[in-house]
Amino acid sequence: MDPVKGGGTGPGFTWEQTLTDVTVSIELPAATQKRDLQLELRPTYIRAAVAQHEAQQPLVLIEGSLFGRVRTFESGSSWELVREKGKLVLVITLEKACKSVAPKFDYWRSVIPGQEEIDTHKLSREAEGLSLNMINPGDLDAMQMRNMGVQGF
Repeated sequence: MDPVKGGGTGPGFTWEQTLTDVTVSIELPAATQKRDLQLELRPTYIRAAVAQHEAQQPLVLIEGSLFGRVRTFESGSSWELVREKGKLVLVITLEKACKSVAPKFDYWRSVIPGQEEIDTHKLSREAEGLSLNMINPGDLDAMQMRNMGVQGF
């Protein structure tokens, strides 16, 4: 799947990401109150559910092991209820806990492994305001190549 804002869709939610966080948006039933939410976040696991007053079991919105490690709600991740276009939305911002020396590996392919994945090769570092790009030798002239120590120029 092609990424949209660095993310995609999952069952019942949309998500986007930067190098440092993943934001999951879940549309809620209109009458949902803050007290109806049941949220659990561990470094490698997420669960969000909403109590249903007419049913004994809560409605699970998202649950499973995460693609990568995150900081818990107590140490950096957060959530909020927002109104978007007249709809009530639970927005969960997951702060990524692991940063690699190769930033392209900091992108997640999905929120929960086994769900539809995005093609992280199509993510643009320029969209993040970063200018670290691979050098294409064909874009350099012979003098630049010699100055870089490339043989044969």
